[in-house]
Amino acid sequence: MNLISTLKKLPRNSVYSYYLWLLAQKKPKLKTIFINSHMRSGSTLLSHLLNSHPKIYGIGETGLTYHSEADLELMMCRVSWYFRKMSIPEDYVFDKLLHNRLLVNKDLLNHEDIYYIFLVRNPEDTLLSLSKLFTNRTLPDLYQYYCERLLMMENDFKNIKNYSKVIIITYEQLLNETTQTFETLQRFLQTKEPFVEQYSLTPWTGKKYIGDSSKNIKAGYILRKNNKQETLQFPSDLLQNAWNYYHKWYELQSLTQHNSL
Repeated sequence: MNLISTLKKLPRNSVYSYYLWLLAQKKPKLKTIFINSHMRSGSTLLSHLLNSHPKIYGIGETGLTYHSEADLELMMCRVSWYFRKMSIPEDYVFDKLLHNRLLVNKDLLNHEDIYYIFLVRNPEDTLLSLSKLFTNRTLPDLYQYYCERLLMMENDFKNIKNYSKVIIITYEQLLNETTQTFETLQRFLQTKEPFVEQYSLTPWTGKKYIGDSSKNIKAGYILRKNNKQETLQFPSDLLQNAWNYYHKWYELQSLTQHNSL
């Protein structure tokens, strides 16, 4: 019986304990990428593109709350468990932060081995997508989430001292300026291998609670749709306020060394 078969028969907590022990023994020098974003921003697409790079791995969204540096090891453990990895040859491991409650310890904003990708999407398309996903929630609730999330992201950005550890991109840019965005990501993460539009599917692609559960994500490549037919029915003053939050990111981008917007 091989090691994987043995581990499958152990209680889940025992398996996690083993992975924690394994990581402690090997002490891999991994850098962390946090996709600091909001729901329906294209973060699942970006996760698949990152995960298909030979030097980066992650499951997309662990749901972990980061109270201390120890939670970074826990995240590596959880991701390793999902991939059934006994060793970690990659240089980066990543997770998504889509809610204000997840990054509790703000000291991690200036951790020497953490890189931040701030990903934003325009409010009209975001709210329309959110309203389809959360049919039991009102548009004012979704509007509040979007604005509060972008405000928290802005505060996080401003608390980062070293802007060479930060990149800002938009979902629209990921779709329409793909080559430039990929080149910027490659410079930002200093990888020899380029990023490509095609990505591999994983066992959790399209699964609820780990990202986008729509069929589009299963295409295996960047899917572009140009025939926009639906419009958002929402008070114009509130929508304009949401646009104001979004447009602030163009101002913030000028502070970074990586011209993405």
